[in-house]
Amino acid sequence: MIRKYSPNTMWGKQHVELVLMQWAYSFKIVIDVGGNCTGMSVLETAIGTLYNRLLPKDGGPAKVLLKDRKGNRLWCTDDEGRDDDWLKDMVVSARIVAWTPPTLNEVRKMNGAKPVPEGDQPWQPL
Repeated sequence: MIRKYSPNTMWGKQHVELVLMQWAYSFKIVIDVGGNCTGMSVLETAIGTLYNRLLPKDGGPAKVLLKDRKGNRLWCTDDEGRDDDWLKDMVVSARIVAWTPPTLNEVRKMNGAKPVPEGDQPWQPL
């Protein structure tokens, strides 16, 4: 659980843990969300990002593999073309678990500046 949550998270990444379930089968993943959004919009963005990752490259519907405690598998497929609403119906938990600041080069890029060699360090405002 994060200890504080700033409404000024324009830069950096929020890390969202999503848990999907169908019966005793589940799937857990952490999705990184950047940009100027907070709260519920971050959670919705994470779900949309996951949905896009689940789309096969050859086309066709999105699908996700859920597992139970014994390792049994259950494939779930968006056969009805409901897009991220299909995933939302399986979400039993969605929470922001962490935030990381942007790197110096990420801030420089947002401001139209060229990257610098030491730019992979976390950005610290003066």
